[in-house]
Amino acid sequence: MVKQSNNSLIEQNRQIEIVTQQIIRARIYYDIWWFYKGHETRPDVVEVMEDYSEFLRFDEHAHFVSMIVHSCCIWDKGSKVVSLLQLGRSLLDTKRLTSDKVLWESFESCADQFAGLKTIRDKAIAHRSQSLDYDKAFKVAGIIPDSIKLMLMESLRLVNILRVKAGMDEAEFASYPLHHIMGLVSKLGGTDFRPRTAFDEAFGE
Repeated sequence: MVKQSNNSLIEQNRQIEIVTQQIIRARIYYDIWWFYKGHETRPDVVEVMEDYSEFLRFDEHAHFVSMIVHSCCIWDKGSKVVSLLQLGRSLLDTKRLTSDKVLWESFESCADQFAGLKTIRDKAIAHRSQSLDYDKAFKVAGIIPDSIKLMLMESLRLVNILRVKAGMDEAEFASYPLHHIMGLVSKLGGTDFRPRTAFDEAFGE
């Protein structure tokens, strides 16, 4: 492997951190969108959403769009972008290391799965089709919401492998934004879906 200068290492780590934050934020947007939209929670929050529709319906839409756009950025195939695919291509030694060659297959597989999200972005967001709504766009792309969650989990796994290779700490998804929106909806009269802690159980909070 070619010896890197301090500047190139800083640039490499900066790019890894950019992609890491894209993955973490895409998951935040997914979690909040699915809290509004998902069949397990929507029936218990829909009344609050109707009471505050001029904010919450746009909030749901904003998180959906942000989730799709950020997810597409993670696996952008362009040669001059910062993406997980390009980082894998530049940092994995697939010619000399069998382990990196096998790992690269996981990168390619995940990139192929994310291609369906690009269909949703292009046809339902960036260039709104006259005949294709969001639900139809999901069907055309062959994607269900649960698969997006799994793809983001795999993305975090792969970027953490690169982080370890670069001497960086592994990253984790952030749960507090979802818990905060759950708390907000609860205060507005909806069901409180926040996970209960041992403190809550002990003191009846």
